[in-house]
Amino acid sequence: MQHTFSASQAIKTGWEYTKKYFWTILKLSAVAYLPSLIAQLITAAMTAIPWASELVMNPMTNMQEPQLIGIYATISIVISVIWSLGSAWLGIGAVKSFLMILEDKKPVIKDLCVPSLYLVRLIGAGLLVGIATLLGLVLFIIPGIYIAVRLSQYKYFIAEWYDIMTSIKGSRAITQGNVWKLIGVGFLYAGVVILWVIALLIGLLRAIPTIALAQAWIYTQLKKNLPVELA
Repeated sequence: MQHTFSASQAIKTGWEYTKKYFWTILKLSAVAYLPSLIAQLITAAMTAIPWASELVMNPMTNMQEPQLIGIYATISIVISVIWSLGSAWLGIGAVKSFLMILEDKKPVIKDLCVPSLYLVRLIGAGLLVGIATLLGLVLFIIPGIYIAVRLSQYKYFIAEWYDIMTSIKGSRAITQGNVWKLIGVGFLYAGVVILWVIALLIGLLRAIPTIALAQAWIYTQLKKNLPVELA
C-alpha cells in the first residue's frame, strides 16, 4: 500500500511540537545562526575600514555600495566558505534535532554538533541533487521541478546516517506518487508564513519551526514507502 500524508495533519503536528519545544527550538536556532552572524559582523567591520573597500555602483539599486578589494576581498571569500560549511554542518544537526523532537525527545545544543562525515555526505548528496535538478531545468522547467521534489527528502536520510546514494535513492523511492501533494504543501507553507508575518516577528518565530517540523513529519510518513533493500 502506498503511504501518503495529510497536509493539514502535517501543519497541526508541526504546531503542536513547536508549542511544546518552542524555547528549545529557539536556542538551537540561535546557535545554528551563529556562523552567519559572525561572518556578517566580520565583513561589516572590514567594509568600515577606509582602505579596504571602494564604492561600486550596484545596477540593481542604482546606488553606490562599498565593495571589498585586495586581501580583504580574499578574506571575505574565505569567511564565506567557512560560514557556508558551518551553517550546513549545524543545519544537518538541526534536521536531526527536529526528527528527535518528533519522537518526543528533547534535543540539546551538542546534538547540533554531528560528526564531520554528516557534512561530507550532505555536500556530496547536495551536489548530485543539484546537478540532476539543473539538468532537468536545462531540458525543460517542469522536469527540473519534478526532479527537485523527488529528491527533496535526501537531507533527512543523511541526518539518519544513510550514505549518499542511499539517501538519494531513498528520497526518490518514498516520494513516488506524492509529488503533487509535496508541491501543494509547499504553497500551504507559504500561506502559513504570510499569516504569521501579519502577526509580526513573534508569529514568524513560530511559523518557521512549525513548517520545519511539519516537513520532518511528512518525511517520517513517506519513509514508510522505503523499499526493504534500502532500509
